Order: sequence, then C-alpha cells, then structure tokens
Amino acid sequence: MRDRPPPPQNRRRPRTAAPYGYGPPDPNRSAYLPRAPVWRRGAATAIDGLLVWMVSSILGAALHTFAAIVFFALWFALRVVMVANNRGQSPGRLAMDIKVLDGRSRRIPTFLDLTKREAIVGTAFWLALMGLGQLAQINPAGVLLIAPLGIDYAAAIADTDQRAALHDRPIGSVIIQTQRGFSLDLKVRRWYQLLRDRSDRFMRK
Repeated sequence: MRDRPPPPQNRRRPRTAAPYGYGPPDPNRSAYLPRAPVWRRGAATAIDGLLVWMVSSILGAALHTFAAIVFFALWFALRVVMVANNRGQSPGRLAMDIKVLDGRSRRIPTFLDLTKREAIVGTAFWLALMGLGQLAQINPAGVLLIAPLGIDYAAAIADTDQRAALHDRPIGSVIIQTQRGFSLDLKVRRWYQLLRDRSDRFMRK
C-alpha cells in the first residue's frame, strides 16, 4: 500500500493591519510604525493654523468677507489638497518631520478621508482662535472654545498605544515620523545653543 499524504493543515490567514477602532493592529505592519510624539503633532498643527490664520486675516479684510470662510478654504488647501499631493505632509508637518498615513493601508489617506479628518481639527482650531480672542478681552467663556482642541489632543496623550487623537479615529489615520522634513525643532535648539555660547563668551570679556 502506498502511504497516504498527511492531511492538509488548517492555516490561518494572517490578518491585515487595522486602523484605530477597527480591531487589534497587526504587529507585523502597524505596530512598528514610528508614531510621532504628541508635542510634534501639536507644533505642526500650530504652524499650519497660524499660517492660515494670518493669511485669512489679511485676505478677509482685503476682500471684505468673513474671515472664517477664507480660513476654512485655506485650511482645506493646506491640510487636504497639499497633503494629498505632498506625501502626507503639510507645511507644519514638513517643518516637524512627520506625515499622516492610513493605519490600514499604510498609504496617504484618500481625499475624502483627509477632508473628514481636517474638518474636525480645523473646526477645533478655529474655535480655539476665537477662544484666545475672548480671553484677551478677559472673557472666561473663551476657555469653553479652547476646550475642544485640548480634548482632541488629550486623547492622543492618553492613548499610549496608537497616539490617536479624536480626529484620527473616524478614518484610522496615524501620524508617523519621517526623515523628509526641515527638522525645525533641531535647528531651533542649535540656534539657541549658538546664541547661548556667544552670550557666555561676551559676558566673560
């Protein structure tokens, strides 16, 4: 009699990486992505927001229209259109060496997903700007307007695994570190150290 071949073993198909909120991530794909520190994300958002705010303030006054309309149009151009065509990087992210990816495909999020994501964080940033204006007028109600942006990034601080802010979760996006960028924080430290050394030399004379 011929020996029968051993019965085939049931092999489980490897699971693909899932974004935040869609099941556990695949350790072979998503877990080793170098998540960007929250402070880098905050700095990148602040750079983009201040750029948009300054331009929208000038254009809003020049065109005699609502600054909010100009703000969100520029935010969309900077954080959606540019990101979709610039390897997941806005000016702020380029300055801080970070970029946005889809946690499932590890590619740049789709145009629609970027629009959903930036609608959330853009609205929160606009409210925060309005809140700062209220606080400048000694109005405590400004704290309530700043709270949504603070809660958004507080969620990323609390999430020690995925570092996902609230605006990341609807589409499963992740912010990772990259070698492509201006390394603004390193340059600022270098400039600060250079000025400090020159100041010490001047004081010694």
